[in-house]
Parts: sequence; structure tokens; C-alpha cells
Amino acid sequence: MGKEFYSPPSPEEVKKQLLSLRAGFPRVRIFSAGRSSQGRDIPALLAGSPHGAALFVAGAAAGEGMATRILLRFSRDLLLAAGENAALTEINAAKALENRGVFVIPQLNPDGAALRALGPEEQKSAPERILSLCGGDLSRWQANSRGVDLRAQFPAGWRAPEQKAEKDAPSAPAPEGFGGYRPLSEPESRGLAALARAGRIRHCLFFREGRGALLFRGGENTPPRARLMAELLARAAGYRVSSAPLESGSFPLWFVEAFRRPAFQLSIGGGRSFCPKEEELLYRRLLETMMTGLLL
Repeated sequence: MGKEFYSPPSPEEVKKQLLSLRAGFPRVRIFSAGRSSQGRDIPALLAGSPHGAALFVAGAAAGEGMATRILLRFSRDLLLAAGENAALTEINAAKALENRGVFVIPQLNPDGAALRALGPEEQKSAPERILSLCGGDLSRWQANSRGVDLRAQFPAGWRAPEQKAEKDAPSAPAPEGFGGYRPLSEPESRGLAALARAGRIRHCLFFREGRGALLFRGGENTPPRARLMAELLARAAGYRVSSAPLESGSFPLWFVEAFRRPAFQLSIGGGRSFCPKEEELLYRRLLETMMTGLLL
């Protein structure tokens, strides 16, 4: 199989694909949700109304290229259907966007994705500090370029390294699992938090690659409607609603606590690499979930 199906798209490719949508659909807004620690743009898309829009985020972990590709594909298909006044999963896309909107960030961690997109020979030129942290094996790398895991960078439930109960939890920059020396220390997490604050986001879908489940429980701040929304979203993809709480330090948990609005972590794919045919089938399953997320 081609390398592109097992590595994340490069940041340049993600930006190129989003900019191509602007060329074909003038009413779509392509913008930067911030800059990475190495100064790369974090490209984002807004389709429809920004007031009370949904927010879809993927690519917080460096190796989660499948989730990034799925959100890029969804963005293209949604805009194409809207432009042709056609339906996606029996939902008229143009009408769906008349009074609704969606922000899409397909790759929150462009620096980490750039490392994972390197070929075997190119990996030798990676920064020595990064190669040392991962033992020379960049396939282990999930963090940003400073060794901070963006999946654990947000204030809700964040714990300082010395306060973590897990004996093997990293207490310093690492390929994954280190949530930083303080919450929102990284420009990527600050950019996402700023968009959430400024955008009056209605609810959030945070895509992870994992065990095929949906998490929504954010403690006492979980809105009553979140359970029904979770069931509708999970049913559309054929996933289960997990009884586990949203992960400490995660963006969805912070979103629930900060805004008292629903947020969902959707773990897709069963935690393994998919060949192109399998990925196409997964996209078809998730398409209804994403359209449901747009409408709810």
C-alpha cells in the first residue's frame, strides 16, 4: 500500500486541499486557527453560519492521519453537495448550511504530522532532541514538536507531572502522554481554545483514532441533552456510547466545563491502520455521524 495511507498528510498538503476549496466555493472561509510551535499555520475552514456553529477537530496526535483525511474529505463533499444543491446521507447540504455552520480543523498538530510524514531517509534529518526522545523511531511520535501531547493540554482535569498517579506517566517532554508543565502552554492548544471562546461554538466533535466508541460524560457540567445527542451520533456510525468520562486534560472535557455545552470524543477505526478500501467504508459510516453533528 502507498505510504500516504499510513502516514498523516503533510501540513502543506492539508493547507493546499483547504485552499483549493476556497477557490471552488467562494463563500467558504479558510483561515488560520493559530500557529504551531514551529510557526506553521493551523488551517481551518468555516462552512455556513459562524453563529452557533459546530466544531470538528482532528489530528491532535501526530499519527492520526486517517482522521485528518476523513475531515478533509467531509469538507470537500459537504461543499460540493451544497454547491450542487444535492444531498449527503439524504440531507440537503445547502439547506443544512442556511441556518447552521461548522468549523473544521483537520490537523491540529501540523509539526507532529510533518515528523510522521517523513520517509525513512528523511527521518535521519529530524532534530536530534526529537530522535533522542523517541529512540530514533518516529513511528512512536504523537506529540507536538516540543514533546507535549495536545490531547492532554487543557485545563479541565489537567494535572502537573508530579501529581499524576500513573507511575509510567511522562514527567517531561516525550513522544506521547506528557501534558506539559502547565495547561495551554502550547500555541496549538491556545489557538483551539481561542476559537472555542470567540466562535460561540454550539458543540464539538473531537476525532481520535482508537477503539470505536463515543465519549461524552463531562461530570456535573454535562448538559442534559448530551446523552441523547451522543446516542444519535454513535448510532449513525454503528459505535457504542461509552460510560467512561471524557479524558482529563482533553479539549472536550475543557469545552464542557468552560461552556456547559456538549462535546464528544469520537474514537474511530479500532486503533489500527486501514487500507484505502477499508478507509472508504469507514468514511461512509462516519458521513452520517458528521451530517448529524452538523444538524444537531
